[in-house]
Amino acid sequence: MTTSALSTVRAAVPRTRKGRLTRARVVKAAHEVFARDGYVAARMSDVVIAARLSTGGVYRYFGGKEDLFAAVIEDLHEKLFAASRSHRYRFKSRPFEALLAANLGYIKLYSDNAAVLAAFQEAAAVNRRFAALWSAMRLRHVERFRVVMERDFGLREVNGLPVRRLAEALACMTEQAAHVWFFESDPAVRPTVEEAARAVTHVWYCTFFHQNPSGARPGGGRGSGAKE
Repeated sequence: MTTSALSTVRAAVPRTRKGRLTRARVVKAAHEVFARDGYVAARMSDVVIAARLSTGGVYRYFGGKEDLFAAVIEDLHEKLFAASRSHRYRFKSRPFEALLAANLGYIKLYSDNAAVLAAFQEAAAVNRRFAALWSAMRLRHVERFRVVMERDFGLREVNGLPVRRLAEALACMTEQAAHVWFFESDPAVRPTVEEAARAVTHVWYCTFFHQNPSGARPGGGRGSGAKE
């Protein structure tokens, strides 16, 4: 499944303002229930109570728990995708700062929604739809990065490995690090959002650039595949 998995959820949004507001109310209530109970234990009846709607009012917009959770995740994904980009720094001229700003935005939003994203991991383990949805979301981030690296630096490979594959590995690392730090870890020992962002940015940056942020060239090392 590709990003069409995401558009399937978006297509279900009602046309009227009242319908959109009610649907958003259901999604917000569901976000709270899934964050509290996880995917498997969450019940539609609890969402009905949290949304303060009738059972029919909830099922008017969603056929069941699976469709409702997909809508919760789609809403969160759009926010994560928007947050994980730099609006202050141009990647071509300030790659370290741009990466840091993008990772800071992603990890801050992840930390604020760690419980519902943990429920997403749970759902992906038991339901292929959510495993495919997770993959589609990740690949959307990866493809954006790949396009920027080729556009700004002419870079397609680093030491014989495709930029896309390396970015996919680093995206998995970032996801798991955020999950461990902000969901599994004891709050007394977890890093700050800023420390977490710097840690993953260091790995991203060193993969594609020399370690020194100033004057670095992409794909440090032999066989980078960068155009001269």
